[in-house]
Amino acid sequence: MKKNNVTRKELAISITEKLGVSQRNAAEIVYTVFATLKNTLINGKSIKLVQFGSLNVRDKSPRRGRNPKTGESMTEVVGVCETS
Repeated sequence: MKKNNVTRKELAISITEKLGVSQRNAAEIVYTVFATLKNTLINGKSIKLVQFGSLNVRDKSPRRGRNPKTGESMTEVVGVCETS
């Protein structure tokens, strides 16, 4: 089964159709929304979107990993974005 992902361009087109703004303005709206979400999560805050869900970043303890090209062992620092 193939997943159908929605792109930023498709979101901008939808905004253009529903709000009647230019596609350039709609693309700027989409960019601004995602940039704000990203910066909020980077700053350690959580996001709650009513009737959609919540987003937050949870720190996980470092784990051992291996570089597949060289086989070198290393410690990976991992952060996970959770949704609920």
